[in-house]
Amino acid sequence: MVYEFDLQVSDYIAGSLAATTNARLLRGYVPYALIAALVAWIVAYVVFGESTGIASIVGVVVFGLLLSYLLFIWRSTFTKTLTRYYDTPAKRAVLGPHTLELAEDGLHSQGPLHRSFRAWPAITQAVVTSSHCFFHTAFGLVYVLPMRAVPDRDALMAKLSGKGIAVTQR
Repeated sequence: MVYEFDLQVSDYIAGSLAATTNARLLRGYVPYALIAALVAWIVAYVVFGESTGIASIVGVVVFGLLLSYLLFIWRSTFTKTLTRYYDTPAKRAVLGPHTLELAEDGLHSQGPLHRSFRAWPAITQAVVTSSHCFFHTAFGLVYVLPMRAVPDRDALMAKLSGKGIAVTQR
C-alpha cells in the first residue's frame, strides 16, 4: 500500500493535538494555578490582613479561575505556537510531498529531506483519528499519514491488524 500526500503544518498540529490528553494538560497547568493561588493567599492574608478563611477562599477562587482559563485557551495557543514553529524556513523544509508505503517488511517513508524505513516490530502502535493515522515507533518517532491520502480506510485497518500493530481509534 503506497500513500502519496502533501504534508502540511496542519498535519503536525493534528498529531500534537491527538497526543495531548486532559490528564497531561492538568498535570502541566496545576502547578501554575497552585503558585498563583499561593500568591493570592499570601497577598490576601499578609498584605490585606484578611483571615485565613477569607485568604483560603481567595486562593481557591484564583486557582479555579486560572486553571479554567489555561484549559480554555491551550488549544489556540498551542496551535499558534506550532504554526509559528513550522513557518520558519528551516522547519518548512520538512513539509511538502511525502510517500508512505506499508510494505511486507515494514513502513517506508520518503519526504523532501529524508528516506527512512522501520520494520513492523519497531512500530509500537497506530493511533487513528478521523483525519490522520499516526504510527508510533520504538525510537520515539511518529510517522503521519493524513487520511485524505487513504482511499480505503478499511484496507488500512486490515493491513495494520494483519501486522499485529496495536491500533487505537480516537
